[in-house]
Amino acid sequence: MNKYKNKILVLLLIAFTPMVTAQIYVGGGLGEYSLNNNYDNLIVSNDMGFNLKAGYVKMFSRKFGVGIGAEYSQSKNYIVTDQRFSIETNLIDEVNSAFVYNVTTDGYREDQELSALQIPLFLQFKNKLNKNTSFYVRAGVKYFIPLKLNMTGTATRVSATGYYPDFNLLITDLPSRGFGTTFDYSESGEYETENVIMLNFEFGFSFDVGSKSSIYTGIFLDRATQTIVKSENNLSFIGYNPTSTNNRKLNGLYNSKLDGEVIPVNFGVTVSYSFGK
Repeated sequence: MNKYKNKILVLLLIAFTPMVTAQIYVGGGLGEYSLNNNYDNLIVSNDMGFNLKAGYVKMFSRKFGVGIGAEYSQSKNYIVTDQRFSIETNLIDEVNSAFVYNVTTDGYREDQELSALQIPLFLQFKNKLNKNTSFYVRAGVKYFIPLKLNMTGTATRVSATGYYPDFNLLITDLPSRGFGTTFDYSESGEYETENVIMLNFEFGFSFDVGSKSSIYTGIFLDRATQTIVKSENNLSFIGYNPTSTNNRKLNGLYNSKLDGEVIPVNFGVTVSYSFGK
């Protein structure tokens, strides 16, 4: 993230320096919002999401300007695993004994909902095509602040076993210690997230609808430079309950490996109304 700091500071200095003209904009966008990841054997949906935005652009020449704003976005995605899916995790039980916790699911699906705030900072190039129509390009960064990444995991069957290597003991059916099979699993949870920088690109056309107001229509692409999910602990995606096979905590698939990456990538169309001096 450090390599972007100098560029961001320069843009901020320009944005808050008195300029010739300034335009306030309000609008929104709609498109395909995805969470790209490096996890194996997962089918990930790219569902529709939306954003609402407001900000302003200051022009320091007829063609070039700098903008800053605020956005709210919300999107939904889901993950489907292989029909029979297993993950092993090294854990410590309540009496401090190490064991290998193996969870196998049938028909596991994880529905996710992400809401976030974004602070865009960008350079704008705008060129008139005729009296009332212009072509524009915006490029910059967004400070991406996840508010919540909620999840709901469901499975038709969950089976958990424990292998204790110190005793060469495999436990497959002992519900009072959390090992065994349950059916129709459904639990909800929330991922721990962190703020990241997103790269942003947008281009389209603006149409004058008054002497000092315009409608902007364009296409945007945003991509994060880092993972938004903190995977500091290697957790089983369905947690271990040492007293029962019921009420197993949902940790989520994105917590199942330490080097996991979850990268937001958003692509869609945007419309905004711009006005000012």
